[in-house]
Amino acid sequence: MHYKKYLQVFCLALLVLSLPCGINGLFLYNIGEFAAPEKVAALQSSDKIQLAAFATHDLTFPYKLALYKTAKPEIVALGSSRVMPFRQNQFSAKFLNLSRAMNSVDQGYVLVDELLKIHRPKIVILALDYWWFFEPTHENINYYVPPKDAATISINLLLKPFVWLYEGKISWDFYLKSLFTFSINKEQKHLGLKATLANEGFAKDGSYYHTGITTGLVQSTDIQFKETLSLISESKGFYTHSLEFKELHLQRLNALINKLTTAGIKTYVFIPPMAPTVLKKISENKAQYAHIDEFLNKMNSVQNGVYHFHNANTLAATDCQFLDGCHGGETLYLKILLSIAKQDESKILEKALNLDYIHHAILKYESLSMVPNKDITSQNEVDYLKIGCKRQSS
Repeated sequence: MHYKKYLQVFCLALLVLSLPCGINGLFLYNIGEFAAPEKVAALQSSDKIQLAAFATHDLTFPYKLALYKTAKPEIVALGSSRVMPFRQNQFSAKFLNLSRAMNSVDQGYVLVDELLKIHRPKIVILALDYWWFFEPTHENINYYVPPKDAATISINLLLKPFVWLYEGKISWDFYLKSLFTFSINKEQKHLGLKATLANEGFAKDGSYYHTGITTGLVQSTDIQFKETLSLISESKGFYTHSLEFKELHLQRLNALINKLTTAGIKTYVFIPPMAPTVLKKISENKAQYAHIDEFLNKMNSVQNGVYHFHNANTLAATDCQFLDGCHGGETLYLKILLSIAKQDESKILEKALNLDYIHHAILKYESLSMVPNKDITSQNEVDYLKIGCKRQSS
């Protein structure tokens, strides 16, 4: 009899737990958190959704590969989140942005191997982050061998919506509406919690729209560059003091570039800019950041050369053209494309650029960090860094 009573209690407890977990599972499914990378890419390629960004997982690598298989682009951008602003409308040929599929030289090597198995592009634009070349911040390559499923089902995952409700990240109104909304319905523009709530995420060309931040819907984490300046002062993260340059990473970079050029791919390598305020702070601590100067000097020996934009002054850039301390906005990256094209004697990149669009966008929207796109948002850009940026109406 005791066993029967225990079994009843156990079954009741299981029911009490499984019911809310099941409801949360439906919520996560309906907002697209369970969508596999291949499905996301297919939906975007067929224009059924615009943006994709998720709160429960990060499977950027397989997602970008899925986009690549569909697009088979002539031009690709490789790098970390610092190449996100490159978009299809900046080019005259088929383009794909593979940002965040490469967060170290070794990860780039694996990525290029996978790309060449699928399709060979004509042009690669490769951005280098200086922290890739210093061991303490070098990422583990195993991070980029993820499972195919979007999210691993677990009790922790299924309880997350309750945590979000408690923390105020989602409202009860949004939660309840999502329960009764079938996934990928006709009215759904975006996929994933981040994309749905913040109106930001990856587009079908692989670029990323930070419209949540730029329109003020989401508060910047680097207001007045305080977070970045704090990392510099405290010697943390990408701004750790006195690091040792690792020659192995340079050798691997040259091997990667050689792999691309041997495949007949025109490769442009550049170093992205830092915000002027951040660069000034680093310059004031020159002894602690001598390794950055060493990195810049070492890049002069890279095969086929490197375009240096670490100092944003070379682009006549202002703090207002940055999303945070190390991420430049779209208008700034248009200037990067023009600068590379101007210096390139082969003129291969210049012929692949949509020059009319680029010149027009720079002239009209230079006071903004992002070029307005009414298909994504009708909201104007705000002074999201709170540094006195005067934003024109779009």
